[in-house]
Amino acid sequence: MNPSLRPSAGFSLVEVSMAIGIVAFAFLGIVALLPVGLKSVRESGVRNAVSMTERSIAESLRSAATADGTNFSFTIGNSTFTYQLNTPQSFALPPFTATGTPALHGQGAVAARLDIEPPASRFAPARAVIRTAWPSSATFSSGSWQGAEGSASSAITFFPR
Repeated sequence: MNPSLRPSAGFSLVEVSMAIGIVAFAFLGIVALLPVGLKSVRESGVRNAVSMTERSIAESLRSAATADGTNFSFTIGNSTFTYQLNTPQSFALPPFTATGTPALHGQGAVAARLDIEPPASRFAPARAVIRTAWPSSATFSSGSWQGAEGSASSAITFFPR
């Protein structure tokens, strides 16, 4: 039998080249989506840190206690803050870590600010606005965050003890 007339088994060079081209094109599409996925993961981590920070601050506020009926104290990390009845106050809080706890040496992920509208009487509700921004190097001035990639705020109503 003539070897040139024998049926060939396998793929031709053109078929292999086409398959490699299709696989390479699909791979480039997947690689192009990688930065988008990484950005989403990072933003999710920051939003989680903000949520945990705001929860931590709200829990501290809800545990505010008074000894004399007019001065209320609450603790966040190693810092104690005090506010009085009928005297609105604002506090620049220390940076917070990604787990919602105050950061040591200012190396946090989230900056926070707290505005309190104290109760009118010992048994009335108080209101507060917790403002957070990231990164922790952001500063709050003139009613807005400066140098922030993003920010969030939560309003809460609470009864001091």
